[in-house]
Amino acid sequence: MTDTDTLTGDPVVLGVVGGGQLGRMLAEAASPLGVEVLVLDPTPDCPAAAVARDQIVADFDDRDGVLELAERADVVTVEIELADPDLLAEVRAETDTPVHPDPESIRTTRDKLVEASSLADAGSSPAAGVGSSTEELDPADVSPSSSLPPRSNRR
Repeated sequence: MTDTDTLTGDPVVLGVVGGGQLGRMLAEAASPLGVEVLVLDPTPDCPAAAVARDQIVADFDDRDGVLELAERADVVTVEIELADPDLLAEVRAETDTPVHPDPESIRTTRDKLVEASSLADAGSSPAAGVGSSTEELDPADVSPSSSLPPRSNRR
């Protein structure tokens, strides 16, 4: 695949595990770029199906469905945390279709406590309140590195 594929030949096909609202927005954004989107979702006529090139109706952990997605796409991604990272790694190895983010990253982000621990281990400060209910979150605990200015400076 080259940068000019969409100008000179077949369009790039992005396979997306999940066809909800995020998948729909992704497909709408990809279209003007010449990227076709193929979604896999267990719900017939899921939201993304209206704007995607095609839909594979299959569960997120259906091996045959995910394998078909990878075989028909140039690259695979996910829009739902229910995607099975082990299956994605297996299908990537079998088809040589790139999967982004990496299945190991997907495994980490599926569990917010594991994700926060991984960020802390990497030297990053996890978001305040991760692993806590919102009732336990004290606004004073919000990280000073937050992109929002202090409440008194906001308009």
